[in-house]
Amino acid sequence: ASGISPTQCDYLCPCPTGSASSSGGGEEPTHTGATNSPTDTSDTSFFPSVLPASTLYLSQTSAQPGDSMLLQCSVFSRVPATRIIFCKDGDEILSQTGSEEKVTYNYDHEVSRGSTGNYACGYEIKDSDNRINRCQLSPAQLISVT
Repeated sequence: ASGISPTQCDYLCPCPTGSASSSGGGEEPTHTGATNSPTDTSDTSFFPSVLPASTLYLSQTSAQPGDSMLLQCSVFSRVPATRIIFCKDGDEILSQTGSEEKVTYNYDHEVSRGSTGNYACGYEIKDSDNRINRCQLSPAQLISVT
């Protein structure tokens, strides 16, 4: 509770995956039977709509208050991430500016009694139209405070 405005991390999930069921206006229709869509090329390396999820690594999964833990978010995107987000139980707890040279982003977490929870990370990129695209969050990792 260090004055960070509680931002929901759920908003990180609109990036379409293979089975995207978009409930929005459908600006990019994805039909399951379509093999040759004019907006789709086989080279997905520059298509931010297919962003691989990040991966969160923990230095340990249980700790005591006062311990220091390292959380590492690995980003595997061909387009440099502009922002990295660490979340706890669906709320943003830290964000970092992305860098072209970096793949792994570190968060040194000072463990307190309230640190028990599910942690995840994600990232944002900007596409060629300067629109922000967000990846899916990493699979959640449970940290328990003993």
